[in-house]
Amino acid sequence: MFAQRPSDWRIIGQAGLRMVALDDARPLTSQVKVGVNAINKKGAVLILDSPFIDGSHVLMDVHNIIPKLAQVAPWGEQQEGGPALSGEVVRFDRLELPDGVRFLVELLWTGGSSEQRQQALKRLQQAEALR
Repeated sequence: MFAQRPSDWRIIGQAGLRMVALDDARPLTSQVKVGVNAINKKGAVLILDSPFIDGSHVLMDVHNIIPKLAQVAPWGEQQEGGPALSGEVVRFDRLELPDGVRFLVELLWTGGSSEQRQQALKRLQQAEALR
């Protein structure tokens, strides 16, 4: 979805990421702060400092027997019940960057009406613009 060169792994904003259950969107992990590398109406590329959330490996969560989605919201707003986007993890990579190792997670948005998705995406993009 996002074709990038290694020099393009810059952070344009911050968001909160958590894993949620596929069937009822109940939180399975707490929220962790992640960097936003790219975001659009189809998905997002996030940069994590660690591959773990609450001791669970993000990639292992995706392949676990319990179906999960990744939920993204402006940093700090998931606890307040603000708009959030849910997505399927389609890529997980380890990045060797000049300032250290980071982990890339690429998501494709799923679920919700297009109006709900547009509202959440707009809120996330506004939060990045204020940064």
